[in-house]
Amino acid sequence: MSQGNGRNRFAVVASLIYHGLKENLFVLDLILLVLLLIGYLNRILHRNRSAFSLFSQVHRSTRRKRLRLLVEPFIVRHLPYASEKFDLPPTVKLEQYFGNRLMVLKAPGPSSEKGVLLVMFSELFTALTRQFSMEALLRDYRLVLEPSWSGYCSDEILQFTVFNNDVYILSPEAGDYEFIKRLRTNLKPLPYGPSDWVNPSLYDQGRGSIVEKKYDLVMNSHWGWSKRHHVLFSSLRKLSRDIKVALIGVPWEGRTMDDIKDLAKYFGVEKQLTFYQRIPYLEVMKVTAESKMGILLSLKEGSNRALAECLFCDVPVILLKEHVGGVNKVINSKTGMHATSHELAEAIMHLRNNPGLYQPRKWALENISCLVTTEKLNAFLKESALDAGEPWTQDIVARASSPESRYFDPEDEVRFRKLNRDLSQYCKH
Repeated sequence: MSQGNGRNRFAVVASLIYHGLKENLFVLDLILLVLLLIGYLNRILHRNRSAFSLFSQVHRSTRRKRLRLLVEPFIVRHLPYASEKFDLPPTVKLEQYFGNRLMVLKAPGPSSEKGVLLVMFSELFTALTRQFSMEALLRDYRLVLEPSWSGYCSDEILQFTVFNNDVYILSPEAGDYEFIKRLRTNLKPLPYGPSDWVNPSLYDQGRGSIVEKKYDLVMNSHWGWSKRHHVLFSSLRKLSRDIKVALIGVPWEGRTMDDIKDLAKYFGVEKQLTFYQRIPYLEVMKVTAESKMGILLSLKEGSNRALAECLFCDVPVILLKEHVGGVNKVINSKTGMHATSHELAEAIMHLRNNPGLYQPRKWALENISCLVTTEKLNAFLKESALDAGEPWTQDIVARASSPESRYFDPEDEVRFRKLNRDLSQYCKH
């Protein structure tokens, strides 16, 4: 073995050990216990801001509901602390996102009928409250927020509790939905997320049942450690070497495709892999449709869209049982299966040998397409408006993520262009 290969092997082993410790539930519980004790010490010393921050971190990070319930009463009593970021200098200029990550779904109407504004990604939420006159914005619009990540006990979300108006939070992960419900504030959770906004028309050309299958498995994930490619490679080592895998990704947090190749060489499965990096979106869908199954191995996310996209390509999927995230709700007897890391090899062989057991595209079209989700969201917002005695004479328009947020109907993009530009009128001067 060359000296360079030896260094690569050492780096791989060191990383596997380090991240294995980070993911260990006992280690996580121990760290959170320390944070909890420090939080209680700060509370005793009347350092409530620090205690609030520590308890919020514990709440976001733990997998144990009892621990979340333990710290929630303190968090609820001190919610105003979450809004203290209002006065910090802005870090993001929102104008660049008008019409995509900040998107008008319904125009304000006569007789004080409110419009609907969707805001995506948690980092934009605080930018919104810093840069916009929220009183004026909430007078004209119902606000719908789509957070980036599971774990909603965060300042970016809780800061909106200081307003009198209802704010709607897309909450696809069950724990987040229940948490927002338990708060009993103006935040109103809705069980939708990024995996519910797929544009079904983009996949008509590549339905899995009529496309030649080149790969047994596709994994569409960035190259970062959180996607846990090593779990897949460890499982492949136990299986037949004729299994072919397509890996689609982009560099992430300093990790590159070369890091994944080194990892694959360590497990001895590099010859089974085909790599795709930074390919166009339609090519991503083509590679997905050419695969027999899709897979997601992260332990926690917001609501992974790549797995939902597999379903629209008529490709069944595997998701880890340990996974925390909104995409859990798309796994059922029609779409695929859950498996632990130890069961993964068996699950891969099951899906490989039984493709006819699943009907993922049919289920996805009926339950999670952007058109279905638009109807559900519209019905909820309309009912909320009418219950509040407010007018509702026009419905919201459909939008989809493909991969960036855009209007489903190109005519809506033209029709709403000025409305999106005019969001600048709410900017503080």
